[in-house]
Amino acid sequence: MNGAKVMKINNKLDYIRDERDDFKTYLNKAVYYGFRCIFARSKKEYDYAKKYLENTSCIIAGAIDFPEGIMSLDEKLTAFENYAEIGFHEIDYVLNQRNVENGNLEKIEEEMNAIHKFCVKHDIREKVIVEMCKLDGRDDLKREICLIAKKIKPAFLKTSTGRSFKGADINDVRMMKSILGNDVKIKASGGIRTYQQAIQFFNAGVSIIGASGAIKIIEGENIMFNFDEKKVYTDHLNGVNMIPQVEKVVDKICEDGYKNIFLVGIGGTLLYAGQIFHTARQLGCSLPLYLTNATDFLYEGDANFTKDSVVVVASLSGHTVEVEQAIDKAHEVGARVIGYVEVVDTPIANKVDELVTSVGGEYYWWYTVVLRFMKNAGQFDKYDELVSDMQNLPKDIVQVYKDADAQMKEYADKHCDSPLTYLVASGNLEDWANCYGMCIMEEMQWMRTRPISAANFFHGLLEVIERDTTVLLIKGEDKTRPEMERVENFVGKICANVTTIDTKNFELPGIRDEFRGILSPIVMRSAFMRLNVHLEHNRRHPLDIRRYYKCLDY
Repeated sequence: MNGAKVMKINNKLDYIRDERDDFKTYLNKAVYYGFRCIFARSKKEYDYAKKYLENTSCIIAGAIDFPEGIMSLDEKLTAFENYAEIGFHEIDYVLNQRNVENGNLEKIEEEMNAIHKFCVKHDIREKVIVEMCKLDGRDDLKREICLIAKKIKPAFLKTSTGRSFKGADINDVRMMKSILGNDVKIKASGGIRTYQQAIQFFNAGVSIIGASGAIKIIEGENIMFNFDEKKVYTDHLNGVNMIPQVEKVVDKICEDGYKNIFLVGIGGTLLYAGQIFHTARQLGCSLPLYLTNATDFLYEGDANFTKDSVVVVASLSGHTVEVEQAIDKAHEVGARVIGYVEVVDTPIANKVDELVTSVGGEYYWWYTVVLRFMKNAGQFDKYDELVSDMQNLPKDIVQVYKDADAQMKEYADKHCDSPLTYLVASGNLEDWANCYGMCIMEEMQWMRTRPISAANFFHGLLEVIERDTTVLLIKGEDKTRPEMERVENFVGKICANVTTIDTKNFELPGIRDEFRGILSPIVMRSAFMRLNVHLEHNRRHPLDIRRYYKCLDY
């Protein structure tokens, strides 16, 4: 998945027994951690586990021909009959490995089909185990086995016994998912030892994981490299708590009257404003709303700008020279300026007519300003509902950080030294692609990038995408999502280095579906903050080191 839809994963782990533990200890650990499944090896163990787990959701599973995969079909069916008689309703079994390694598709299908029919008749969920790692270099055979599974529809297809030389491979999982879709679930097993690894496999399409190290995986759930959960939560809470202040400023301006609104910025602040500008347009905004680069404003001016204009600015530092100069120019004609800064007693903080200050609230500033103007003009009747939902963002965003981490680490590990990265986005995320490429990758990591809108992708860029080109697709949920899907479908055919970060893969329990597209920029930015961390680490390049910024005059 490209993308990160992550959950509390204890109930998606099949816990494999530590041989140092007796059976009771094994069960006790499974109950304590809330694992999905344990394995019993005999009727005695099954009966004991059934009673022990009576008031839990933990499943008792069995394993047949494990890990060798040497039984004949008749021997396997006899074993299944014995397990069914005991009471098992879930069984992992290994496909005959000789047939698999010889590529005997007829025998593979015969075995899978016969066992599936038995399982359907006896209400058993079967997990068909294929040692995919033993078929490395034989991708066609892997696909054929998946196609057989798709045809027969066992409950699960499993990547490995976990006892082979390699175990689960995430590329195998992606291939399996591309063929099986939702018809057959996927179980991964073998070599998955950390929470981050587990998340990567879930993101790739796995439904459950079998792991002897399940406890270590769970214990690592809340351990993320260079992650300050409290700060993330507090920053977004500050943004939410700031909303009434912004509303008061906008309401006063609306009461006094205005002619038009200029969103003025430079660099990242302008690109933040651009995201809500796109959103406003998609919501049907007909207000005289202008998005203006501060430097262009200084040199070009704008015939629509008058003393009755309202200028909206933001500067985290309060020292952005171009924004400061734009404020001065606005004041020369008598226009009002409202602004957001995170540092008070700075030039910009002291020059704006109405100041709102907080830490971590820049998105909330732009969102509230623009949408409040729209509400007051009768152009956004869902404003109050949206703001109500936004109260839930601090908690939801913390989880987005966690859910995105594995995919962002995987991307950074693979692409941190790419000579060129193309970032493609659409709609209200176009400016995020520009922002991330410009501010983080180029300015802070000295990486070469080219951001481009999905709308323009098929006019130039498509011709230079090759198999090994690094392409980062930034996919949101606004009205332009079909543009990204068109790009994604095309690029996937010709390029092996495509990564999709999709806001749709993040759960936002506090946000109604109708607002997810509007809030995609906040979600996407939060996910990319984890990429910052991993790029910085992998490239051994702190984000605050520059070649020229504040080092040379310019």
